[in-house]
Amino acid sequence: MAKKGYAKISLPPHESIRNTLERDFLETGRIQAMEINPTALVIWEAWESSEMLMKSLMDYFPGVPVEREFVPDQDWNLTWIEGFKPLKIGRLWVTPPWHRKAIPPGEPMLCINPGSAFGTGTHESTQLSLKMLQKHIRPGLSVLDLGCGSGILSIAAALLGASPVEACDVDPQIETNIRENIELNGNPQVRWKVLDVFQLKSYACDWAMINIQKPVIFPLLEKFSTLSADKKADHLILSGLMIEDEKDLTRLLSEAGYKVMEKQTDGEWLAVCATRNVL
Repeated sequence: MAKKGYAKISLPPHESIRNTLERDFLETGRIQAMEINPTALVIWEAWESSEMLMKSLMDYFPGVPVEREFVPDQDWNLTWIEGFKPLKIGRLWVTPPWHRKAIPPGEPMLCINPGSAFGTGTHESTQLSLKMLQKHIRPGLSVLDLGCGSGILSIAAALLGASPVEACDVDPQIETNIRENIELNGNPQVRWKVLDVFQLKSYACDWAMINIQKPVIFPLLEKFSTLSADKKADHLILSGLMIEDEKDLTRLLSEAGYKVMEKQTDGEWLAVCATRNVL
């Protein structure tokens, strides 16, 4: 009987390996996601198809140790439910709905049920984004959330008074999830759609939030460099990047007409606020 579970495939966290994985595997759809941490680059794959992926990786990286570990199938929903606790980020509590009564009365709260979409507030990149968002978003500012996942950033912006708030993500699984999260937070005005961020013809707004990954952020900034000023966001919050990406990020921002006004780090993760000259 075939094993039922997943393969956890690990490679050394060298920058050259990471760049190749992003270019030849992530961007081409041969893998769906990659975890990046100080000790390893980790790919998750269904066990039954992992042998073919292992062969491709060993062909690409001869002599590089590629390790595969079997992880039994389990109730992943229960696993993250048990690990998702209320977390105070800046002045805002982020909590799942089953812990909302634990939030002190009168404290600002963002209630998130991530479902299968990315965004619980527990990841460093999301925390950095939320801190920057609370610092810069004011009532009446327009916001665009590119790659919105669970809707955590766009909902937070709306709760801070931003308007209009528009969100999009290429993953159709966000539909039920983001609708539920909007309802959990009292139905703030967030307009959303399932759409590839590259299909937008205009990104005009006061603030665009992009908490995705380098293989999406960098090409998106390259697209920004081709747009006229009236189709660009005035300010950007970029997260999902690594500290080592800063030099290339600064260059791409400059080519797109932006300059870095603030940066924050958490471990290996980097978030940046950038602005363009709109005077």
